[in-house]
Amino acid sequence: MMSITQPGFSVNPAQEQYWKEHIAKQKESGLSATVYCRQHQLNYDRFYYWVRKKKRSATRLIPIELKSTDANNVSAIAMGAPVLCTLTLRDGSVLAIHDKAAIPLVISALR
Repeated sequence: MMSITQPGFSVNPAQEQYWKEHIAKQKESGLSATVYCRQHQLNYDRFYYWVRKKKRSATRLIPIELKSTDANNVSAIAMGAPVLCTLTLRDGSVLAIHDKAAIPLVISALR
């Protein structure tokens, strides 16, 4: 089993939700970002910052398919199985591997 965490930085959840809602509403409105921001008295630069941030976070996701035939393995991870190996990426994200069967897969993907 593997898990990926992003580097630690604090984001105000209320502020993040506020901008996510405005981004969604702007898309639904069909208005350009400039016009939407003017109509809603939003700072365009701040709005666009959150648009870029949302795009970056969406592109950072890496699909990982996990197959486990051992139900005990899944429950062990859920109960806090030890991390056997970690891989720290350039952006600070950390891939933590809890299952020794996944290590060769990760090594082969890096080659």
